[in-house]
Amino acid sequence: MKKLYLLPVLIFLFASCEVIIVEPVYDYRNDIIGNWEMEEYSETYNITTIFPISISKSLNDFDAIRIHNFYDVNVTVKAYLDGNRIIIPLQVRNGYEIEGVGNIRASKITFSYSVFDQLHGGITDYCDSVAW
Repeated sequence: MKKLYLLPVLIFLFASCEVIIVEPVYDYRNDIIGNWEMEEYSETYNITTIFPISISKSLNDFDAIRIHNFYDVNVTVKAYLDGNRIIIPLQVRNGYEIEGVGNIRASKITFSYSVFDQLHGGITDYCDSVAW
């Protein structure tokens, strides 16, 4: 008789267990974090410039990145990663009004953006760049 009572108790114990599988979430920002060489072409001034940038994760937003030395003026801009697309919302950093977009393909990033120097005035600089 003891075996008959023991069997339903064991079945109840195993039936009440819940298995939770936690799959790690892949952070796509990892694919572009690091140091890059930027070749920037200014459509406004017809000048090509090459300079280093670095990309890091934003500590506050899961889908945000920070691009350091943007426009080669020691400015850090905040951008958002949406799949292979980078969105640089309108923002003012150290007197520069910046906005644009980027596209990630293989081991390079293409950017298209505008920059207006609020401190010195002038005209808006429209740039196309490639980072590798």
